[in-house]
Amino acid sequence: IKEIHVPTARVPVALRPKLQGWIADLGSESWAKREAASTALADLGELARSALETHLRKTQDPEVERRLRRLLDRL
Repeated sequence: IKEIHVPTARVPVALRPKLQGWIADLGSESWAKREAASTALADLGELARSALETHLRKTQDPEVERRLRRLLDRL
């Protein structure tokens, strides 16, 4: 069996702080902020996959978990 390596998209360094901020905003008390973060992350598509998966494993917030799963399901 051969191992197949599929390259993954890398988030540009300049975008990483925004990505982390949007992920943090998924747990905001503000519905509008959570929705804006979900939209921004969805717009990133595959670029966000790794960060979304990492945060999904770490979160204990049911709202954040639900949003992360929904985002990942759409990729």
